[in-house]
Amino acid sequence: MGCLYFLALYALCFFSVLCGNVNSQTCDMRQGSTCVCDMSDGSGTVDLSPISSTSGAAFFSKFKGGVTEYSYNPCTSFTDGKCASDVAVCQADDGGIICGKQSTAAFEFQSAEPLVLTLTYTGGQPDNFMTSNQSQLQQTDRSAIITLICDFAEHDISFDTEDPPLTYKFILKTKYACAQATPSPSPSPPVSKSKSLSVGTVLLIVAPVAFFVYIVAGILVMHFRYGATGVELLPNLEFWKGLPGLIKAGAIFLFCCGRAQGNYEQL
Repeated sequence: MGCLYFLALYALCFFSVLCGNVNSQTCDMRQGSTCVCDMSDGSGTVDLSPISSTSGAAFFSKFKGGVTEYSYNPCTSFTDGKCASDVAVCQADDGGIICGKQSTAAFEFQSAEPLVLTLTYTGGQPDNFMTSNQSQLQQTDRSAIITLICDFAEHDISFDTEDPPLTYKFILKTKYACAQATPSPSPSPPVSKSKSLSVGTVLLIVAPVAFFVYIVAGILVMHFRYGATGVELLPNLEFWKGLPGLIKAGAIFLFCCGRAQGNYEQL
């Protein structure tokens, strides 16, 4: 059973490292910016500043969304009627309603192929809405979620939906939502810096190598020392024959939390 527990522990380590590497991808907001983020895997930088207006008006101005119009400007605030301070998204109703503030911008990674991020703005003008069961009014701040899709062929923003109430969702397809390689810094004198591997990485490297050496060395010993042939060349043959049963017993023990299984004769 000790071998079974070792194999189970190795499998858990392998999948935890694998899943951790898949799920931990992020695009980290660059300090001092609200529209530039760096991919955590080093694949590049998403920079929306080329589609940001600095003239005081929104880059994406007065585009239709349902029965009203919206304006959006990454990076810097703009003025549109009553929307005049820290504005990221403005709704045209009532002379201008802020739907999200620049200072609250937050990137979130969604998928890699193609690259899809969301850029969320909160802190918009509060309002009341009826709850889903139509029983009472509830107050909440407006917010906006821009889904950024890497697309070299298109360059357009569109209104998607308002769900839940007062959360406005948009889709922006542009090449500037793609991760661009970060320009290399100017050459500097090399600095010696050691980088150690994590325990999990060492385990994933050593364990397969050790297992391969064990199989090859075992086959050579069984053939040249004991004259074994065919399937008998496999070292510790009886253990490997019994391994499926051990795995089954271990799985039953693991998923049943150690409770005994089986049918008992009624007295």
